[in-house]
Amino acid sequence: MPPAFLLMAMTDLLLPAGTLLIILSIFMMRRKRMHRARETAEELDPQQLTAEPEPATARPGRLETARQARGVRSELEGLMVEVEQLARRLSTQLDNKAQHIELLLEQADKRIGELRRLQGECEDEAARPPGARTTGKAEATPGTTPGTTPGPTPGTTPGPPPGTP
Repeated sequence: MPPAFLLMAMTDLLLPAGTLLIILSIFMMRRKRMHRARETAEELDPQQLTAEPEPATARPGRLETARQARGVRSELEGLMVEVEQLARRLSTQLDNKAQHIELLLEQADKRIGELRRLQGECEDEAARPPGARTTGKAEATPGTTPGTTPGPTPGTTPGPPPGTP
């Protein structure tokens, strides 16, 4: 890091150096303008420079052209205002649609998460052995109600109890 006195000297010189740069750039721009003006003056006829301008009444075509130009300018300004309003309206619509899409994406993400959670539960249950599967409720076999022992199926005759000859 440079010494403190060097930093102070640099900061003291920044303002004058900046001012000098601005003044030089202004002079350079003026010089370019003067050079361009000289070039265009050389291209013009000397008779055109010395001739007196015609009065406005002697050139009715120019007056009409100026009126038309004003009319075109006002039409363009009106169109610009309409375009600006349309741009604002479209921007607002796009913002609203973007918010709606973000909301839909959040809802879709929640649903995807829920489906993945349910799919994981189904896969866990499918991986269990058949006797260990439970859904939290007592499972009933055909012809019985949950919580009771299985009995004969309707329309069949009961056989001997198991373990008897």
